[in-house]
Amino acid sequence: MPIDSNISIRKRIFVIAAGALLALYALSLATSMAGMELFGYGTVVFAMVALATKKYNLVRLGPEPWFLAFLLVVAAGALNATTLPMKFRIDVVGQLRFILLLYALTITFIELESWQQRFLNIVVVAFAIAAVYGVVQSFTGLDLIDAKSTYDHDTFGGVAVWRARGFFSNTMSFAYCLGQVFAFAFAYLLCRRGSQKRRLVTVALTTILGLGLICTFTRGAWVGIGGALVVMAFVYRRDLGVKLTAGLAGVLLVGALSSSLVRDRLASIINEGASHSVSQRYDLWRVNWQMFKDHPIVGVGYGYNYFFTHEYNQKVFGHESFEAQTHNNFLQVLAGSGLPGFVIWLYFCAFFFWSALKLYWRDRGQDTLARAVALGSVGAQVFFHIGGLTQSTFFDAKPLHILLCGWALVMAMLLKPTRALQV
Repeated sequence: MPIDSNISIRKRIFVIAAGALLALYALSLATSMAGMELFGYGTVVFAMVALATKKYNLVRLGPEPWFLAFLLVVAAGALNATTLPMKFRIDVVGQLRFILLLYALTITFIELESWQQRFLNIVVVAFAIAAVYGVVQSFTGLDLIDAKSTYDHDTFGGVAVWRARGFFSNTMSFAYCLGQVFAFAFAYLLCRRGSQKRRLVTVALTTILGLGLICTFTRGAWVGIGGALVVMAFVYRRDLGVKLTAGLAGVLLVGALSSSLVRDRLASIINEGASHSVSQRYDLWRVNWQMFKDHPIVGVGYGYNYFFTHEYNQKVFGHESFEAQTHNNFLQVLAGSGLPGFVIWLYFCAFFFWSALKLYWRDRGQDTLARAVALGSVGAQVFFHIGGLTQSTFFDAKPLHILLCGWALVMAMLLKPTRALQV
């Protein structure tokens, strides 16, 4: 029938357009914050249209009551933050739009099931290209994105180095994105057999991602990826976990003994006076702990801790000090949304970690994409949260987008859709 034919054509065009949107979003994850926002939230439009077709009931991830409770707590904090300008108080609630993006991505991955593998392939290759660029940066200080074209080096252990920062012109954002993508590539290497050629390509891409991460000289990322690899290895096979732990310990020891640069970066993690950046973090943590003690129920305003840092520096230290975000996810949420908000936030982070483990155990021993995605998500989350001990990774949109993609892929695969639009 002509009418059915027209509907079919419209559907196919719609799916092709949505696939192009996902491809652009995957590329932007490694290159452009503006692209992430534009193409990422473009999936919200796709999800709304998909839901409007009524092909399945409204997607429920599981922690909906907790999301609602978190919204209420954050909104109460915004109302209570009377010293914040109104536009910032509105944005306190607006920062929870990541929940909307999570649902949109989940629905998109359900509807475009054939794009799950393609999406991951594009992300890994895009970040491998960014990693190569980062390695070049670490030797030259070249930055084609920044207007200055080159940037200043840092000195660690008497050695001058440029810290890789990829296409973001920001080392921290680059490092905490790169580590998560590395976890997915490593998981694919462990879980998918495939042809020898495909495995060699995966080994090469994983190695490039690892080199890029090393060249960021980001201590939290180094510790985070070590922890992630150990957890992934133990989940995959206990004996591999033991071997990998021993191997990483050996590499760490050799690196510390043979390189003053590595030794300096590692020693400064636990020594407050070892570097200026470490002492600044300790100051920020003291200040944010005081914010929590003063506002234990609804916090000072989710995501707006930095707005009150100047005031609390005077209160805690009696003088001006470093002003920035908390450089710790846990303290930032605790001081920003109070104890109830903190408990809720911990719950849904734990929920998605458990969901990844559940998906892995469902397909354990099988050569499936879901198994690789699940193990990669486990590693990415471990990396993200370890990094979140010294960096506000949850409040940096770039690594948060990567985290949400992992969560969405896991949930899409767990929900096991019975109807998926495919070309």
